[in-house]
Amino acid sequence: MNTQRTDWVAGRPLSGRHFRGITRPYREAAQLGVIDERVRTLVAAFNADGVVASVASCEGHGFLGRYSSPYVAFKSPTGFAAALHALLERDSCTAHPRLQHFWTLEAHFNPAGELVFRLAIPGIRSYRHATRRSFDGDFVVLGLMVKEALVRRLA
Repeated sequence: MNTQRTDWVAGRPLSGRHFRGITRPYREAAQLGVIDERVRTLVAAFNADGVVASVASCEGHGFLGRYSSPYVAFKSPTGFAAALHALLERDSCTAHPRLQHFWTLEAHFNPAGELVFRLAIPGIRSYRHATRRSFDGDFVVLGLMVKEALVRRLA
């Protein structure tokens, strides 16, 4: 079975895995099929309204109980980020949080001087009870929170 893509760079066909790890606009990443499968729906939720734009993401990867954090990096108006942050905080302070992990929203400036937000789980490498199922469940809840934050931003 031939798994090579029809994309050509420098006269050579490249597989989709060769395109991973590069910061790029959502549409381009979606067309190339380089967004990790398990985080794809969450990334699409971030890009649904045309105001928020994801720039990088990862579904998280692990081996023998050691994980790299799943994350979504995005550019947005601060009002959206503030609304999403408030939803994350509210969830973490309830007796029965919907999220199984403690997600945070951090901001930094990229090399072009643009503000970029990063939604991730801090300190995930030290988690002993992190599972693929818990990450996947959180992606669903985070997608709902993103949609709610978009509505709040418009209100």
